[in-house]
Amino acid sequence: MLVLKKVSNGFIYSFGALGGLLFGYDIASISGAILFIEKQLHLGPWQQGMVVSSVLIGAIIGALATSKFLDTYGRRKLLVWASIIFFVGAITSGFAPDFWVLLITRIVLGVGVGITSA
Repeated sequence: MLVLKKVSNGFIYSFGALGGLLFGYDIASISGAILFIEKQLHLGPWQQGMVVSSVLIGAIIGALATSKFLDTYGRRKLLVWASIIFFVGAITSGFAPDFWVLLITRIVLGVGVGITSA
């Protein structure tokens, strides 16, 4: 179990602010990266659209699921979990070998975005 009492509020809330920043950065970076991803993974137009929009799908899931957990665990713990989700999603999407792994990891990134935006 994570011990969160020793971490300052400013440190925790900075992850919440980074959530919005990361969402905007992801939207901007995927528009340039999709050209290279499409060539490397041989994606069709439908697959390209799914890769780009999968973060939004994950954000919807994360935002809808967050309200129940906010009441139970509080914002502080959820922001820590959102940062862990961002880290895992970013690392695994960077090493995604095929379309399905990339799609799932981008949905995971979206869940982290949804948690921080709630």
